[in-house]
Amino acid sequence: MYLFLLQNADVIAAPLFPTAQREQVAAFTVPFLDVEASILVRKSVLGSNWINSSRSLDELLSRRNMTFGILKHGVFTHSFNETAPFSSTPAFQNLAFLPYNTEGVELVRMSNFGFVMPRPVGDFISSFPPCDLVTVGAVPVGMGYSLAVARDSDILYGLNHALSVLKNSGKLDELYRKWWFDRSACFRRRRQKMT
Repeated sequence: MYLFLLQNADVIAAPLFPTAQREQVAAFTVPFLDVEASILVRKSVLGSNWINSSRSLDELLSRRNMTFGILKHGVFTHSFNETAPFSSTPAFQNLAFLPYNTEGVELVRMSNFGFVMPRPVGDFISSFPPCDLVTVGAVPVGMGYSLAVARDSDILYGLNHALSVLKNSGKLDELYRKWWFDRSACFRRRRQKMT
């Protein structure tokens, strides 16, 4: 992460998790998006009668023909390892640790592979053609994306207040739906099929 950019910027807006290491050089706002763990899979793996629920997550995790993987390095991976139901699931005994998200997405498209990732990232990836991917599950991991500001910034209080107002009013959820789903090519394609 290039937090040194804060010398030339007031705010860094990115999918950033605050960590002790990062907090040594930057201050972070309250989370603007709570992040949940989900599993990216091919739609064909789930079948046509799939419903995204905890039951379908349990069903996916119980499949013997599935292999699962996660990004090798990163804050999310550490949090994932401590999150039930993942930490105690036999399906993850032989979890593949991959160096890049792109490798995980390729494996999902080529085989019976489920790639564990932050749900916002999986939702974003699955919103683009060929519209063959979907996220399953929404397991809280106790983390959220935040904005980064310089440690001595006087805008932190104002940003926290604004983010809290937007979050409590539902506006941030509305914006998430708008930019991740409503405007996605896959959502538009699915909506056209229904009319």
